[in-house]
Amino acid sequence: MGPLFFAETGFWTAAIYLAGEHSGAVSGVMNTAGILGGIASTLLVPILVKHFGWLAALGSGAVMAILCTVLWWILGREALLTSESAPLPRCGEI
Repeated sequence: MGPLFFAETGFWTAAIYLAGEHSGAVSGVMNTAGILGGIASTLLVPILVKHFGWLAALGSGAVMAILCTVLWWILGREALLTSESAPLPRCGEI
């Protein structure tokens, strides 16, 4: 679980960079989706443990992490292919 949090800053940075002046709204949607995922997992994990065991419950989290990684690669690749944005500002230029 710990290594997943290393990617956290990339999500927020990408939201600010890609959304521009709408970064607040995009960040709000991302935060809400994360909270809803936390609520859903809190409800589903005990059911998975009861019926399938801990391995399946923990494996479902790993599967979700892999699916999100693949989705991030797909969306990121498409954004790179279609992006005509300005280069990133250097530190101190903002």
